[in-house]
Amino acid sequence: MAACYEEAGWQPFILRYSVGEKFAPLFEKPMKQLAWAMVHVRETFPDMFVAVCGFSAGGNVCACLGVHWNDAEVFTDTALHSKIRPDGMILAYPAVDTKLIDSKDFKRLLAGDDMEKYRYFSAVEYINGKTPPAFLWHTVEDEMVPVLGSLKFTQRLIESRVPVELHLFPYGIHGLSIATPEVDDPQKDRLSDIHVATWMNESIEWLSGMSEKFYSGDF
Repeated sequence: MAACYEEAGWQPFILRYSVGEKFAPLFEKPMKQLAWAMVHVRETFPDMFVAVCGFSAGGNVCACLGVHWNDAEVFTDTALHSKIRPDGMILAYPAVDTKLIDSKDFKRLLAGDDMEKYRYFSAVEYINGKTPPAFLWHTVEDEMVPVLGSLKFTQRLIESRVPVELHLFPYGIHGLSIATPEVDDPQKDRLSDIHVATWMNESIEWLSGMSEKFYSGDF
């Protein structure tokens, strides 16, 4: 995926954040690690348009940063808030509405038994006018992360007058990635789909449009 953006002329950065039993419950750890990466990139390239991109649970991390970037209880150095905030979000079949995720393991790994904290990671509930513009895509057949979360996220962005682009594809299971033969996983029935694969070019066009507005000051 990063190679696709690089080929299109973008500079990708890959974040390896904490996941799994070793770090459970994760709480804000992945979001803070993404915030650290944002600050590092911004301090290195201060004038760059910087968007985040995440898939599934990674989409949850990106979306949560997009809605909680100015939470002073989590990010106590308020002087860094403007550096933490992404300029845009690319969210692929993202877990943005935790109420829809029917997985005890996901809940346990993310927040343990703390249901109040678990609700904090339902990014859809915290959208406001300061949330960054977003590009989302999802397959309607996705049973692991229901498409209704992306629909609700889009609706909330529209209501908050935040620019958003949503692409829905009728077929395809969860986790299709870029949906090209290079990422085929027959054992999990994840097969390439030329229609779903169009999301990559669409997201590149969206990035170009958003960056133009960013650099022109019309953002």
